[in-house]
Amino acid sequence: MLRLRRQRDSFINMSDFSVSAKFSAAPDPSSWEDVLAGANGFQQYCIAHCDTVTQHLGTALYNFVVELKARQLWPHDMLLTLVLWIDAQLERYRSAVIRDIDAASSTRFMIPAQFTPSNVELHGLLLAEQRNQFDAIRQSSGNHATQTSNTSRQPRSQRNTANSTKKEPSDNYSLLPQQDGKEVCLKFISKKGCPSGDQNVCIFASRAHFYPAAISDQLRNYLRRKFGGVHSNYK
Repeated sequence: MLRLRRQRDSFINMSDFSVSAKFSAAPDPSSWEDVLAGANGFQQYCIAHCDTVTQHLGTALYNFVVELKARQLWPHDMLLTLVLWIDAQLERYRSAVIRDIDAASSTRFMIPAQFTPSNVELHGLLLAEQRNQFDAIRQSSGNHATQTSNTSRQPRSQRNTANSTKKEPSDNYSLLPQQDGKEVCLKFISKKGCPSGDQNVCIFASRAHFYPAAISDQLRNYLRRKFGGVHSNYK
């Protein structure tokens, strides 16, 4: 994420592929409409001013954003991460164009294929951010339990301390249950459900579709906040 932010600090003018021609930083996206508008604008620019390969890049990017939005494969609160990743792919394309001109190669043809919901790098960013959010939830829960214990002034403090200790989340309890080495698909165990057409296979290869025997309170709260609730199996 830090690498993507640093790349965003130096925008490249796609009209002449020159590192000396920079745009001022665009505002962060606040909605899917912002992302779609940007992708559509880039596609229209490519159609009007660029060669067929770059036109294909613009079309691939726009279709990619449309699919992500329609299938709800990307959290709304991570739109900036998505845009930064898209910026990084466009920078790779610019670099590939320069390389192809110098070496008479065709590496730029491979860049449009990066715009797919199953992109491994993009999925890795999503998993990393979700783990960061889980860690924040765990830490917040732990701090709250500690503060409750420290501020208690009621009689039988030992019993109260023991009770508050029981409420603390165990560091050994996995917030993300696994099956065959794969973490459970969070949408699959949520009220919203996974958009995958196959209930036995997740769209992401690193996630699995199964119903854990139990889920932690932290994970239950996370599913309620992110996806509107838990699956009926856990009510």
